[in-house]
Amino acid sequence: MIRVLVTDGIDKNASASLQEAGFEVVEEHYESEELKEKVKEFDAIVVRSATKVPKPKQE
Repeated sequence: MIRVLVTDGIDKNASASLQEAGFEVVEEHYESEELKEKVKEFDAIVVRSATKVPKPKQE
C-alpha cells in the first residue's frame, strides 16, 4: 500500500478519494527537523504553504 503523508491538512473529500483509491493517508504535521526523518516512512507527501520541506543534502 502506498503511504501518503499530508502535513497541512486537506479537504475531507480529497482524503477520502485517496483512501478509496487504495492509499494509506496519514494526516500529521511535523516541524522541519522531524519531517526530515518521518518523510522516509512515506511514498509521497502532500504539503501546502505551512510546511517547508528541506532540500536533501547531497552525499
